[in-house]
Amino acid sequence: MDDSIPMNKTLLNLCIFLQDTKRQAISEGILIGNNNTDWYNAVKKAYFGLEKKIFEEAGIKQNLMNLEALLYYQLPEGIRSTEYDQLHKFSLNTKGFSRYRVLKSFVQGEVIKLSVDGVKCEYTFIRVSNTHLFVSSAEGREEKIDLGRISSITL
Repeated sequence: MDDSIPMNKTLLNLCIFLQDTKRQAISEGILIGNNNTDWYNAVKKAYFGLEKKIFEEAGIKQNLMNLEALLYYQLPEGIRSTEYDQLHKFSLNTKGFSRYRVLKSFVQGEVIKLSVDGVKCEYTFIRVSNTHLFVSSAEGREEKIDLGRISSITL
């Protein structure tokens, strides 16, 4: 996704859906006495469970960097009452949602799909630093990938 994308009906409803899913997971945890609810995994599961056509309509790719941007988007005042054909006056700014922040959410041994230098690859996550991702390839080789080379992260 570019740094900024014009808002549209599907994109707005995707933001609201993800933020509501977070609130629901937290509330459900409190109700059952679990104050350490893993709401992020609940949101991630809901996001990746959606049909691909939703993301096509929204004008974005279904990846973790876009999930972060949508989840933490601060809805501007008045956007919920704006007519759908006027939503383009608002935009979703994704600047600041770093690859590092997204990769921090993975646990060692989890399989991730990346687009590195335009090539889609599947790896096993090992760890991440501020500048590099350390993964294991399908052949079992440990690789060090500069975060700047990663254009997409999915499950």
